[in-house]
Amino acid sequence: MPVRAGAAGTGETGNKFAMLDCMGNKVTARCPETLAAINGFSTHFLECTTGCGVVFKALRDEPDSVMANAHAASLMLLCQSADAPAQAQPYLDAGALGARAATEREQLYLDLMARWAARDIDGQSQRFDELSRRFPRDVVAVALGVIHYNSLGDAERMMQLCDNAIAASADISYMHGLRAFALDQNGRLDEAEAEAQTAVDMNRMDPSAHHAMAHVMMTGGRAAEGAAWMASLSDTWDACHSHMYTHNWWHTALFHLELGDSPRALEIFDQHVWARDKGYAQDQINAIALLARLELLGISVAERWTGVAAFVAPRIDEHVQPLLDLHYLYALARAERVEADKMMASLRAKATEAVGNQKTVWADAMIPVAEGLLAHARSEWPMAAERLRAATSRLNLVGGSNVQRGLFVALRDDAQRRAEG
Repeated sequence: MPVRAGAAGTGETGNKFAMLDCMGNKVTARCPETLAAINGFSTHFLECTTGCGVVFKALRDEPDSVMANAHAASLMLLCQSADAPAQAQPYLDAGALGARAATEREQLYLDLMARWAARDIDGQSQRFDELSRRFPRDVVAVALGVIHYNSLGDAERMMQLCDNAIAASADISYMHGLRAFALDQNGRLDEAEAEAQTAVDMNRMDPSAHHAMAHVMMTGGRAAEGAAWMASLSDTWDACHSHMYTHNWWHTALFHLELGDSPRALEIFDQHVWARDKGYAQDQINAIALLARLELLGISVAERWTGVAAFVAPRIDEHVQPLLDLHYLYALARAERVEADKMMASLRAKATEAVGNQKTVWADAMIPVAEGLLAHARSEWPMAAERLRAATSRLNLVGGSNVQRGLFVALRDDAQRRAEG
């Protein structure tokens, strides 16, 4: 089994309610049903499947369960919407009621979620790093940390997070898929391929490992292999939650674009990428990025911009992550929505208000990219080329993977060619 179904053994902590979860971490629970729900969450989360809501069963039995409340809070925060912190707060408050009786790992985990809800980015990073060092079999925390560092574009700390945990959790297949992605983002493609293959050999139904290998093959210019790899595993994605489902299909479409098969890529857009949860931020940016890449190849997608823009128009003032905002802005501009100018003004206000490291992210990195994208969407080629060039050295700060940020590079190069032509 990729994650061994949990024995409800008693942990050696002096806490009579401490049990061991399916990865061998100590969990405070008064009944086996609570532990079973927490284990169910962990398994579904690492499988990227839709059953994570099982954790709410634990809260019916033990409403002050620290781990169940922390996991419930993470589900709210992963929605990446403006109201996500408010949605998470009741679970943070309930978890705090049981914190004094909880293990140190559980207390750290709850504090991590509180820092996430408060958008304390540095505090989140500290907690992720501490959990991976001290409790390296908490692979759920590692997976959340990979998401965190990917959103920051910080490949080095993502790699360190995975390296902290790999020796102690090498028997858990999902750990290899997570580390494969970190290796890829650090340019260590041979090692990344080996880790992704290890993960799939241990567990064919690991969509994170499929995703990591897609990155390796895209970065290595192996489009035909990549398309075949993803096709051979796509039967396993139907059970995935919408983000992983649409994102792996998005990668598959990119391989077809590289191979010159734009009709297949457009078919994937209609049948898979823009076909699940149209209200979810990550599904939206998958759709936006694929439409932009199709247009770069001369494919008409005009009416599809209208459909996507209708879903992102309400998000112009959210500013959860620069990467999300940049995609929203481009979609609104391509659909010729009046919200595009309103969003640009809102982004400038956000950049003005940002402090510390976030000032560099929002003002020095995000604003020139946003201005460049807006100009590109409006066929203002010299402006688009100049502003996107200005952001090139800081592009990683807007977050996302190397392939996701590759869209901005492609739009920069396209604007440069048009400005010169």
